[in-house]
Amino acid sequence: MKIWTRMRRRDFVFTLGIVPVAAVAPRAGVAEQIQHLPLIAMLISTNPEISAARFFLGGLKELGYEEGKNYHLVARYAEVNAERLPGLAEELVRLKPSVLFANDIGAALPASRATSAIPIVCPMLADPVQVGLVASLSRPARNVTGLSSDAPGLLGKQIETASQAITGATKLGLLLDTSDFRSAERRQEAEAAARQLNVAVVIGEASSLAGLEAAVEQIRRAGAPVMVVPPSPLTVGERKRIIALAASARLPAVYSLRFFATDGGLISYGVNAADNFRRAATYVDKILKGAAPGELPVEFPNKLELVINLKTANALGLNIPPALLARADEVIE
Repeated sequence: MKIWTRMRRRDFVFTLGIVPVAAVAPRAGVAEQIQHLPLIAMLISTNPEISAARFFLGGLKELGYEEGKNYHLVARYAEVNAERLPGLAEELVRLKPSVLFANDIGAALPASRATSAIPIVCPMLADPVQVGLVASLSRPARNVTGLSSDAPGLLGKQIETASQAITGATKLGLLLDTSDFRSAERRQEAEAAARQLNVAVVIGEASSLAGLEAAVEQIRRAGAPVMVVPPSPLTVGERKRIIALAASARLPAVYSLRFFATDGGLISYGVNAADNFRRAATYVDKILKGAAPGELPVEFPNKLELVINLKTANALGLNIPPALLARADEVIE
């Protein structure tokens, strides 16, 4: 698989890997050496293989942090099981970390319920004011801060991208994770954007892995020639299954995160998650140096990226319009 980029500033490949997890208890003989080090705890809603936390750790390294020398690390993974997050959050809070890193809004919410004292940094905050995590984006005023996972109108732009990819489409599908607290808002935003484009929305609903196949099939049977897949713990955690279902249904799809396209999805358009995770390290650095999380504004993403997988387009017998290709930050062929 060959990847060429149109913009050199996006010259990294968003690959995912296993994040090293340090044991809470240090080895005998080194306890005295490291007991004074700050403890950074990570609460991850997915599993190590699909977690982007490696980019957060890379950001710490760029700032001069090295595990075992100037900080200690512990991580807990919910394995795409939201019911595990509250217990894991409480477990981490009992360790009294200096700062708690939550990988997304799904992890940040139970973390904030488990503690109002320990600083929490999240690189993918979705509607943090609405859900009560922060008082305002400019001054969070509580113990949670970080970066937004959304840009204004992003879902509408993804729907527009889907309609551009399939010219002449009169309807499109929306794969909606109804277990996600944002599902009602996603539905409303999608329907409003579709009205502006004079297309109908067909919604396939799923709340677990077991419901994904039926949801995709519902969209296919309704005759939608393309679907949009908003991010959620379920859709991100089961992305390979969703990509396979879309391929089997011969249904082009637009996703939100780059690794969907690199894993075989047709198009991704959204926040550069790797950049957000790297930038989250600067929040942790400031907090460890004495800054209060409530005084650190929530920042918007610096980068949105459009990635098109031409190999997938060819497999679907789809010709991507030249104007859309010209906009792409990366084309995989």
